[in-house]
Amino acid sequence: MIETLSNLIAPAGFEPHGHCFLWDPALLWLYVSSDSVVALSYYMIPIALFTFVRKRRDLAFNWMFLMFGAFILACGTTHLMGIWTLWKPVYWLDGSIKAMTAAFSFTTAVMLWPLIPKALALPSPRQLEEMNRELQGQIAERKTAVEKLQQSEERFRLLVEGVQDCAIYMLNVEGVVNTWNTGAQRLKGYQAEEIIGKHFSCFYRPEDIQAGKPKKALEAAAAKGQYEDENLRVRKDGSVFWANVLITALYDSAGQLYGFAKLVRNITERKETEQRLRESERLATLGTTAAVFAHEIANPLNGLSTSLQIVGELIHGSSHDPLVEETLEISHQELQRLTALLNDYRSFARPQSVKIQPTNLRQIFDEVLAPAAKHYKECGISLELEFDDNLPLVPVDREKIKQVILNLCKNAVEAMPEGGTLKCKVYQTADRVILEVADTGTGIPAGLDVFQLFKTTKPYGTGLGLSIVEQIVSEHRGTVDYVTELGKGTAFIVSLPLSAMG
Repeated sequence: MIETLSNLIAPAGFEPHGHCFLWDPALLWLYVSSDSVVALSYYMIPIALFTFVRKRRDLAFNWMFLMFGAFILACGTTHLMGIWTLWKPVYWLDGSIKAMTAAFSFTTAVMLWPLIPKALALPSPRQLEEMNRELQGQIAERKTAVEKLQQSEERFRLLVEGVQDCAIYMLNVEGVVNTWNTGAQRLKGYQAEEIIGKHFSCFYRPEDIQAGKPKKALEAAAAKGQYEDENLRVRKDGSVFWANVLITALYDSAGQLYGFAKLVRNITERKETEQRLRESERLATLGTTAAVFAHEIANPLNGLSTSLQIVGELIHGSSHDPLVEETLEISHQELQRLTALLNDYRSFARPQSVKIQPTNLRQIFDEVLAPAAKHYKECGISLELEFDDNLPLVPVDREKIKQVILNLCKNAVEAMPEGGTLKCKVYQTADRVILEVADTGTGIPAGLDVFQLFKTTKPYGTGLGLSIVEQIVSEHRGTVDYVTELGKGTAFIVSLPLSAMG
């Protein structure tokens, strides 16, 4: 081994390469300078390649760069040996290095050819540029799609939030609220932070929860896709309202149920209207029946009234028990009350068509109040009248408006059992004429709908008088209302148009 190394670096009788150049200084320096620069360059290139490979860990075929680096490094070494052999004939070492260089170069060349197809398969700079442009385009399209989706979601959110008369919210599979719109907040009273995360059964009445209605509703929606119901629901403050509820099951692309969408509308007004309609139909039937009875009873009542008058005339002036005459008087008054009641039923149950003609309202008030003046005085009631000067003739049905005034004045007097003041006032405002009938009586209790049929505060009242007033005023395209204060009195205000009805 030592002998082999000695042969590599020993001259072994050879002449140095400079001998061939006759030791010409110029030629020697030409070789030295040229080989030095080449060697330096060949050493710098591998260093650059190694640095490049080390910093680009993702470089394809990086080992080939290292092979080229080794080959070029070996080539640089041969040039250094060329300088050495100018003065030292170490041709065995020089030849060994060239052999190594040959091995590196051949190996690199052999391994390079199989890489050419693979390298050609790699995208070229132009292809990479085109791919980059396509990718940028796809990114831009995706960004635009995302922006449109966000805008669509925002518009949908604003639409849902903008719906004020409907509660729109989402439930998960278990029925827990996970979204809440402003309509739901208005309808049910809960803020979003109060209700999100709670089970929707809190909107049901206790008896509905006990009956399992929330669970049944979700099961029905999941089975059929949708479930609709109309029932009472509970607000945050405990109040109830009629609700139309639509629950829609939500499924993902795989057909898996992931929640429910719920739409709730307040239909209390509709239900109340339906109730009023049913009540109106019932009352219409009752009114028709009452009218028939009134017709059938009217004749016997007239007969009884006539008979009582005859009996009264027969016993007049004769000696008799005073109780008999008192009984006859009470019987006659009761018959009159029954007759008036029957007339009210007839008037309400079978309203006649109005006969419009220009009418002097002051004259109608005089016709109503004059016969009752003595009675008012006996009851301790003072009468005050106030009419606008130059009040025009008003297009009304004379007899029906007379009935309105009569009923209002009668109610006013009955509201002042201890006496008081009855004030009647008529004046014009723009294209309407206003009638006011005011008393200083007991007033009307809060919450009492005096225009509703059979609603009355009087012990012997029928509850028909003001209903008839409202009906007649409505037939004249007018309005009737009142202001009242307990213990201080009530004023009824009737507004009638000055233009004749078409």
